[in-house]
Amino acid sequence: MIFIANSLVSSKSIGGGDRIYIEFARHWHSLDSPVAIFASPEGAEVSRANLPHYISTHVLSNIRVAQYGLLGAYIRRIISGFRTAASLPYSNLIYSTSDFLTDVVVAWRVKILRPSTFWLAGLYLVAP
Repeated sequence: MIFIANSLVSSKSIGGGDRIYIEFARHWHSLDSPVAIFASPEGAEVSRANLPHYISTHVLSNIRVAQYGLLGAYIRRIISGFRTAASLPYSNLIYSTSDFLTDVVVAWRVKILRPSTFWLAGLYLVAP
């Protein structure tokens, strides 16, 4: 299973959605299923700090919020994620850990390129 956590902007704290994907990755790995995390640099730091070392964590794009600002990093991560989605390893499951475009665009592109892939999406804060 591939986790896309490209929307994290700080490694100093984690939110509820971040905790959900961390626990989900830990549980999924306990079922003897391969797990790989593809994240922003800040997301990779969070994953490495909160997950066992045997769960592989990769930096999806080297775009830091401190370097480009929040809006600049957001836009650059969307574009970079769209471009790099095709190079992700094959998996029959992909999980976008948030409903931010930085995660969704990557997972959507993988789904378009590999229609047999099942896409799970984290969806938060939807108001009626």
